[in-house]
Amino acid sequence: IEAIILALSKNKVCQALYVQNLSKSIGDSQIKGLISLLRKRKIWCLNIGETYEVSNEGWQYFCDMLPETFVTHLYVSEHVISAELKTLMRSHIRENRKKHLKHCSPANIKVIEKCTNMWWNPINGIKNANNATRAAEVIKPAEVEYSPADTKYWQEGLGKGGDVAWRFSCVCKETCSSYENYRYHPQGRMFECSVCTVWSHTDCVLGTKVKDEDIDGKFVMCKSCEVKSRRASKFGLVYTPPVYTSTDDISENNLHSSNSTQKRKKKTSLVEDSVANSSTRSSRRKKENVDELL
Repeated sequence: IEAIILALSKNKVCQALYVQNLSKSIGDSQIKGLISLLRKRKIWCLNIGETYEVSNEGWQYFCDMLPETFVTHLYVSEHVISAELKTLMRSHIRENRKKHLKHCSPANIKVIEKCTNMWWNPINGIKNANNATRAAEVIKPAEVEYSPADTKYWQEGLGKGGDVAWRFSCVCKETCSSYENYRYHPQGRMFECSVCTVWSHTDCVLGTKVKDEDIDGKFVMCKSCEVKSRRASKFGLVYTPPVYTSTDDISENNLHSSNSTQKRKKKTSLVEDSVANSSTRSSRRKKENVDELL
């Protein structure tokens, strides 16, 4: 070990030193020789694990001299030093990282990627820095065509609903509304429920064989309204769905929203009348059946 230390004192290219599991060859005197080598500030990565012949005083001396070196990455076996001494060593090598860039320079990457089996491998610092840089970059969303309309509010995602407030809720668990950023708006074929005016995926609710022209302008219900209307009719109740509209005051520039709201209310009223008539007929049939039994 002493011969190796002497040879390395003349070496000008070695940056990392591994003297692991050489317990019988390293004692307090060799630790002092190693510190004299490290004080030349050429070696910044050191693994000296499984070294059992060094006394507590020797490890304390090693720790106290670390600030005079360039060692930024280190491994010493935890079972030969105390937790307090390990914490102090780690504090010293972290401060040493401010002294040079050999441990983090991309120009030195071929050496850095080979320096492993440390308390903290230097390659991890480069990876974290690269991840932070990528996270800070502003990624522009890809330009895509949105459906079901070419309206201004859908393409630009204007706040508070744009021209017409809308809501999307599908059986595939995707939900959205006009109040959210346009880049989060759903994609694919969609249709608007004639009862609650909530949009859903055509393929998820009606099936992939249904064409857009088959349902254009026709009365179509989403799964939720279909189930609720069926249950309401079964028990003689009338299902009244909530109407999703903008709470903003209607101005002259927002007549489209007002007209759309009136149409939705009209559709809802027609559906209520239809459900009520169906419930009346069902009640009449039940009464006739009871009269026959009597």
